[in-house]
Amino acid sequence: MKNSAIWHPGNLEEGTLPHEMVIVYRTGYAGYQVTDEGELKELFFYPLTSPCTAAAWDPLHTHLLAIAEDCDVKVINISDNSVHAEMKRAHADTILCMEYNPNRPSTLCTGGKDGVVTVWHVSHRGLAVEKTLQAHTHW
Repeated sequence: MKNSAIWHPGNLEEGTLPHEMVIVYRTGYAGYQVTDEGELKELFFYPLTSPCTAAAWDPLHTHLLAIAEDCDVKVINISDNSVHAEMKRAHADTILCMEYNPNRPSTLCTGGKDGVVTVWHVSHRGLAVEKTLQAHTHW
């Protein structure tokens, strides 16, 4: 994953979080605020233990950021940088993409180089597999 900017889905008018944008780098993630002069002011940076290969916001729990570190999935509470849920070796190979279902609370989907798409239920107890789809190998 190259550096990627993902806008925070929270309502900044209500002050849900003090930043307007989070940039996810391969090495970590940082929160920024856009100043009145139009410049970015870095508010925090948290390093990751392994390179980040994908990231997604939970659209309903806007303090939760899911990240993929190679084969692992981690859901981080960015208000205090704590780990909300984690699954080591979630895929047999690098996770390439992930996205939350905006219509179904706490549902995260990941896809990896291993040809597997996994649908997860995310809770404070961890990640539980809801469904796994294997790619066709006959082509």
